[in-house]
Amino acid sequence: KEGVITVKEGKTMEDELSVTEGMRFDRGFVSPYFITDTKSQKVEFEKPLILLSEKKISAVQDIIPALEASTQLRRPLVIIAEDIDGEALAVCILNKLRGQLQVAAVKAPGFGDNRKSILGDIGILTNATVFTDELDIKLEKATADMLGSTGSITITKEDTIILNGDGSKDAISQRCEQIRGVVNDPTTTDYEKEKLQERLAKLSGGVAVIKVGGSSEVEVGEKKDRYVDALNATRAAVELGILPGGGTALLKAAANALGGVKPANFDQQLGVSIIKNAITKPARTIVENAGLEGSVIVGKLMDEYKGEFNKGFNSATGEYVDMIEAGILDPFKVVRTGLVDASGVASLLGTTEVAIVEGEDKSAGPPGGMGGMGGGMGGMGGMGGMIVQVSQECVAKFNDLKLGKTLKYIIYKLSDDNKEIVVEDTSEDADWDNFREKLVNAKSKTKSGALTKGPRYAVYDFSYDLSSGEGSRSKITFIAWSPDDAGIQPKMVYASSKDALKRSLTGIAAEFQANDEDDIEYASVLNRVSKGLA
Repeated sequence: KEGVITVKEGKTMEDELSVTEGMRFDRGFVSPYFITDTKSQKVEFEKPLILLSEKKISAVQDIIPALEASTQLRRPLVIIAEDIDGEALAVCILNKLRGQLQVAAVKAPGFGDNRKSILGDIGILTNATVFTDELDIKLEKATADMLGSTGSITITKEDTIILNGDGSKDAISQRCEQIRGVVNDPTTTDYEKEKLQERLAKLSGGVAVIKVGGSSEVEVGEKKDRYVDALNATRAAVELGILPGGGTALLKAAANALGGVKPANFDQQLGVSIIKNAITKPARTIVENAGLEGSVIVGKLMDEYKGEFNKGFNSATGEYVDMIEAGILDPFKVVRTGLVDASGVASLLGTTEVAIVEGEDKSAGPPGGMGGMGGGMGGMGGMGGMIVQVSQECVAKFNDLKLGKTLKYIIYKLSDDNKEIVVEDTSEDADWDNFREKLVNAKSKTKSGALTKGPRYAVYDFSYDLSSGEGSRSKITFIAWSPDDAGIQPKMVYASSKDALKRSLTGIAAEFQANDEDDIEYASVLNRVSKGLA
């Protein structure tokens, strides 16, 4: 339940599963000069010492005690810090190249308080002291017993795996209980819970990675979507349990729960009837897709099998079966969320003044009996009177990024009144994780005024090296970020306004839509933008 399972695009024809029993985090070596295995492009150490620092390391005197301890004990040294550069990095690389010392440096994962917490987790796992501002002892005064230790460590360009840390089991258990306590705190946000669950899994359960293979980018993308759907369904089932599948649970709710409702007036009666008909639709559609008569089978399930909650129809075999025993299941969370979201959409449409509809097919004649209404909704295309403007700053900043090559990315948002697209953030720093974090934490207000995860537009100047060794490439990439758990109204407005912004920005070389955090993992985006050539 606390384990982390991630799905990534693989680079082979076959699907691959790798399970890591230690801790894995998404940060790789600072410099390729640290590589010990040139064939696999990895840094691999056995029984290394671990130096942890919350701060950036630049001065060489800060790492001299750790280097001396490593030399005396004849063990490799891995430095994990906010960053390492300047003389400190130069000395590490020089020692490695001369063969005097096995050493590698890695940037600490996460940002802000989350980075501090993750470093604390690594400290517990490896029995290392984390050097922070609060600690009285400075880095230049470090001793060998302040360095952590682990059975082995593997560092690639993109991630680091720590196996068999020397931390005590009691300390790790206490840390896990502490994290669980924060997870269960009602004031903890969903995003914070997600990050805490990841930390908990890395400390207690390990990490599984599914690498999806295929013969083409389209095939890999399609298979990855199926894996992600299955994974989300499984997580939902583990979290809140299961129901008989195939729409059976909703059918029984329509027959039993709604069957006993006594409306006080005609309006209530009409509302109950609408809901009752709507929640029978999933089961009816599944049956009809199998080429069978949906009304007959649904009617039988609601009448003859009304009292048998698990009794449903297996469309694959054409039999009435116990759906739980047959393994045909729906996660309770999925069914509940679908019902709640559907009612939310219905409420929104009931109070909205304008809606986006599919364009009229003028080649087809009007439906029988409705000739007088042809083209009656034409004025609602493109949000009717809601014309979104693009601010001059949006174009100016884009031109700065395109021509000046100083800006690395721009994040755009809609103004509070949804009438203008404006610049929310720009940066000259190409750090992808920082950019990704800003998208993930973006907020928007729903029509009711509630603050939820929000969509954004972004432009990122993507630079990468071709794996063939033929040089580097740069692509200005447009990203439409619309998380699945964002509010419905913000998503609708952002979707309808995207083209207005794109038309104003000349020089976009690539574009993609992102709906969850996996879609904006660096490796996934790099593969998509470079078309597998990086």
